Amino acid sequence: MKLATTVISASRDTTIRIWDIEKGTCKVILEGHTANVRCLDVHGKITASGSYDNDARIWDLEKMVCLQVLKGHESKIFTIATDGAKVVTGSLDKTVRVWNAMTGECQTILEEFTSLVTLVQLLPSSLLTADASGVIRLFANKGYKEIWKVEAHQYSVTSMQHHDSKIASGGSDGKVRVWDSNDGKLLQELISSNAVWQVRWTGNALLALMSKDSDSARKVIMKIWTMRM
Repeated sequence: MKLATTVISASRDTTIRIWDIEKGTCKVILEGHTANVRCLDVHGKITASGSYDNDARIWDLEKMVCLQVLKGHESKIFTIATDGAKVVTGSLDKTVRVWNAMTGECQTILEEFTSLVTLVQLLPSSLLTADASGVIRLFANKGYKEIWKVEAHQYSVTSMQHHDSKIASGGSDGKVRVWDSNDGKLLQELISSNAVWQVRWTGNALLALMSKDSDSARKVIMKIWTMRM
C-alpha cells in the first residue's frame, strides 16, 4: 500500500477506513472496535487507534489486520501516539499508559492527572501530555519522570504541536501560546476570542483553526502568525 496516496479515517460508526486519494474510494474497512473510534496515529506500516470502548488497537497497514488489542483503561480513550516501538494512550480515567507495540504489554501507568487526558505526543527523548484542566506536562522517556509542568490554559488544551525547541498549544479559552520545550517557559501569547481547535507549525508560521458562533451558524476561522524562530 502506498501511504502517500492514502488517507486513514476513524468514525463514530466504530470503523477505520483506508481511502485511495486519487480515486476517492474506500479500499479497506478495519473492524474490531465496538464504540466510537476517537483517535489515530500512524507510524510507518502500522496505525494505532483508540476508542470509547476503552481499548486501543494496533493495525498492520500492509496485511490490514489487527496485531494487538491493548486493554487496561477503565474509561474512554481520547488520544493516542506511536513511534512504532511503543504506543501511548490518554484516557477519561485520568491516566496515561505506555504500551509495548510488539507484545501489547502495558509497561507504565502515569497517574499524575486530575482530569481527562486530551493529548499525548511522543518526542525523540520525551513524552508530552495535556489535559482538560489546561495543564501541559513533559516527561522523560526513561523512567517517565516529570521534567516540567505548566498551567497552560484556563480550560482544556485542545491542540498542541512540537517544532524544534518550541511547543504551540491551543485551548478552549481562545488562547494560542508558544512554550520553550526545554523548561516550559512561556515565549509568546496570541489571543483570540474564539475556542481553538487546532494549531500547526508550517515552516516559521503558526496556523490556528478556531470556531466562531453566531445566531445563524458556526464559522471556522483560520489565523496565521509569522514567528521569529
